[in-house]
Amino acid sequence: MSTLDPLFAPRTVAVLGTSFEPAGRAYAYVRALADSGYGGEIIPVHPTDGEVCGRRCLPQLKDAKREIDVVVVAVPAADVVAAVREAAGAKAKAVILPDACGGPASSSAGQKARREVLAIARTAKMRLLGPRAGGVADPQMGVGLCGLGGLPRERGGISIAAPDPSYFLLLAGELEARGRGFARAVAYGEQLDVDAADALEFLGRDSRTEAILLVLDGLRDGQRFLSVASEVALQKPVAALHVGESDTPDLYATAFRQCGLYPASEVQELFDIGIALCTSQRNLPSSEAVGIVAAPGGLASAGKAACVRVGLSVSEWDGKTARAIKAAVGEEPGAPLALPTGLAPSKYGPVLDAAYADTKAGGLFLLDAGVDLPELAEAAIEGRRRTGRCVVAMVTGAPNAAGVLQDGGIPVFPTPERAARAYAGLHRWRKLLEVQKRKGILSRPKAAVAAPAGDAPIRERDMKEPEVLDILRAIGVPAPEGVVLESLKTANPALRKIGFPVTLRALPARKVGKDGVKELAVEGVKTRKELDRGFLHLRKRFHKCPVYVGPAAPEGRSVPIAVHRDPVFGPVMVVSGPSGRVSRVCPLGKTEAEHLLAEAGLAPDGKQHAGLVDLVVRLCQAACDRETVAAITVHPRIAANGSLWVGDAGGVARER
Repeated sequence: MSTLDPLFAPRTVAVLGTSFEPAGRAYAYVRALADSGYGGEIIPVHPTDGEVCGRRCLPQLKDAKREIDVVVVAVPAADVVAAVREAAGAKAKAVILPDACGGPASSSAGQKARREVLAIARTAKMRLLGPRAGGVADPQMGVGLCGLGGLPRERGGISIAAPDPSYFLLLAGELEARGRGFARAVAYGEQLDVDAADALEFLGRDSRTEAILLVLDGLRDGQRFLSVASEVALQKPVAALHVGESDTPDLYATAFRQCGLYPASEVQELFDIGIALCTSQRNLPSSEAVGIVAAPGGLASAGKAACVRVGLSVSEWDGKTARAIKAAVGEEPGAPLALPTGLAPSKYGPVLDAAYADTKAGGLFLLDAGVDLPELAEAAIEGRRRTGRCVVAMVTGAPNAAGVLQDGGIPVFPTPERAARAYAGLHRWRKLLEVQKRKGILSRPKAAVAAPAGDAPIRERDMKEPEVLDILRAIGVPAPEGVVLESLKTANPALRKIGFPVTLRALPARKVGKDGVKELAVEGVKTRKELDRGFLHLRKRFHKCPVYVGPAAPEGRSVPIAVHRDPVFGPVMVVSGPSGRVSRVCPLGKTEAEHLLAEAGLAPDGKQHAGLVDLVVRLCQAACDRETVAAITVHPRIAANGSLWVGDAGGVARER
């Protein structure tokens, strides 16, 4: 049993309000519950208002004399703490805070109030949704705990978790056009207690939820979210959209892909792929090649253009398919296939049977403009049932055919562009799922890494190369050893240990600007005379700072690898390769590291690749295990002889 069960299946709901005027928030919750067909008990709580929507008000919550599952706290921000304390005293199982708590979250009063209500809720073992939470909706249970009217009562297989209930209305509009409703919906608000990961975990275990839509405006614990999402993605499809502000917005999409969620770029795409996944998760495209059938043929070109724009290729029919289609329509079939106007309904079955059997196409894209015939829709449904092939339809001007297709489990869209994007999304999700199944659930830290104790502010300082190389050697990376020189008198012992050629690097006490960075190192030093000259130059240039002497890097290709600490997701690995900069959230196992390097364009090409994989894994783990590490950057070099040299490192440390 989940601790969120009382929110979705409450037997008793109490609504605390300052006033139950029809325009008020408290009245909206009572009205929404009553209108949704909720069969449980609704208890308005107010010292003076006598009756609300036919329900008698109680002066105080303790007067209920019965077990209360959910308390909606629709009171002014200044009264929220007292109201939550009253709910805890009544032993409520969950509380919904639809408005602010003590003031804005950025204010001292708001922060203090949030700490208090969270402490009260945890002490009472009471789940808290909000502040600024819209609540939940469940058409099947008749639960309208979101203060909104007009939500669908029809059942469906899509569930949604979002920061605000406005997304419920947007999704309801999309589903209503298809004669469908959603399964469950939760608007989690500020995520003070119940967060997006809790909602995702609940919906992942929910037997009525077939596909999940997730809207994020931020995360409280990125590592826990990834752990939960990785598990849920192996059970059912999830499409996710990030709508909040972030220092690195692309990191959310990267994290979604990494744990098997489909990353949507806008609300319409989120809904379209959700609808497609809900109906077609067992009938996914086997390749990016798509066979197009347009009935009649007027939209064939538009369908092809839409597919090409989203990265699909239009398949040519194989010989057997072409012959079967020609026998049905009386002419050579094109690709895409434009069916002639006035084709006899009896011909649709043979044409679609041939298209489904085609070996070159990974699935079908059916365009129907005004052919409102059951024969077309039924042939498409029967072919999918028999072959298990993927089919996505665009239908306009054929409401009966659209209804039959939707009832038969084929996703239908009103434009070629939306249908093509949905088909491409199914193919992309199939590849995400394959990767997720191969690597399994990513290993995550057993517990969130705690910040250093104390109230002192955290400051950052640059780590010098010797310090970073010490960290690398401590985690098992064969980094070269060097020597820090304060004087040329100690140069000879250092040279006997290292040997020529060497690189000299200044270690100034203060951070230098971009122009100064270029002069920090003297590379390719081959003689003692060059070393002396380089040492004196660096000492003069950077105010008699120490000079680090290390083995010179071999000639070869450099691969920039960095790990930095993101405020939401924790350590993030970034690799720069021929294909560009690619990132992943740490920690990474061997399989995930190989995917990261391959995506960056660093395909396996020798022994050094295994070394790169090992380096990525070890750097990730070092950043996860060391809270004091804010960033590490290394430039491993792949030498001409195939060896991997790891040096030229820098980093940032966190200290109190």
